[in-house]
Amino acid sequence: MDIQNEIWQDIFGRRQFGLDFSDTKLVLTDSNLTVPTIETSVREILFETYGFHSLQLASAPGLVAEYYYEKTQIPHSLIIDSGHSFTHILPCLSGKICVERSMRIDVGGKIMTNFLRDKLTYSQYDLRQETKVVNEMKEDVCYFAKDFRQEMEIFKKNNPVINYYLPDYNLIRRGQIKQSSDSESFKDLSTISLGVERFVLPETIFFPEIIDCDQIGLKEAINRTCNGVFNYNLFGRYMLKNIIVFGGNASIPGLKERLCHDLSNAFETYDVPENIESCINISSHPISEPWFAAKYLINNNVPSFLNKFVSKKEYQEHGNRICDERFIDYAPKEWYDLCHFDDFDFSNNL
Repeated sequence: MDIQNEIWQDIFGRRQFGLDFSDTKLVLTDSNLTVPTIETSVREILFETYGFHSLQLASAPGLVAEYYYEKTQIPHSLIIDSGHSFTHILPCLSGKICVERSMRIDVGGKIMTNFLRDKLTYSQYDLRQETKVVNEMKEDVCYFAKDFRQEMEIFKKNNPVINYYLPDYNLIRRGQIKQSSDSESFKDLSTISLGVERFVLPETIFFPEIIDCDQIGLKEAINRTCNGVFNYNLFGRYMLKNIIVFGGNASIPGLKERLCHDLSNAFETYDVPENIESCINISSHPISEPWFAAKYLINNNVPSFLNKFVSKKEYQEHGNRICDERFIDYAPKEWYDLCHFDDFDFSNNL
């Protein structure tokens, strides 16, 4: 709790953003299933310590799901949120997440970075204290292979290797790929050689067993999620027509092509959309997509979104009960059990 207070103090105390918090609405994202005691303490700090006028706690996938639904009015969507610690696959109906049929893979950007750091430390340089540098290296050189086996065969034949300059914080403050046109002054910089790591690292999302994680990968998780949403013919197959991907790992090149390749072989032929490329939406700003989603919902005065805010006055009168009622906004099971085709307009999906 003390560490959490230090973070809040740095964000809202020292920086302050030039805002009058008593006249400010705050949208704060948290994980899909945050421990209740953490949520309770966060509410107390934001209302009592900093005095925000209104607060809404929402999961990042929840914001993105509501945003896309309000923009497109397509009732079905499948959200893939691949971030720092986890990769979540979440089925959605009318902008609401169905938590009961969501899946989580315990692979995210952090474990990729740590895996690369440990491998390079063992084989080339001691980078145990350079996690930030390794993370930037991952961002600069890694990519998703469209076909992993084929990419591995190409590597075995050609052995393509790139060299990466490590920053010396004098000539360069961030690492960069070595180029033939580089200045002569760069010759004394330390370099790392990277080959198969460039595409094996992101592959851990599709095959977690690479890092000894006993879980299914993204392709199988999408398959199980779509097949597990109560009624596959009514919901699951239509979610393939509206896949929304965001999170830091969506910034790694090649993810859309890989998903198109894998999903074309993961379902019955008649269930896969003819033009699956147009059905996979990867945000142009995948890390900040939830922020843009909240901005859109506020600027367009979307009632379902605005009604979830809790004011400080309401919090003081009703306590955590009113927060629990408004912030928890998942699709109830009965939506999936009782709905019929006539309840939705599928014209945009077919």
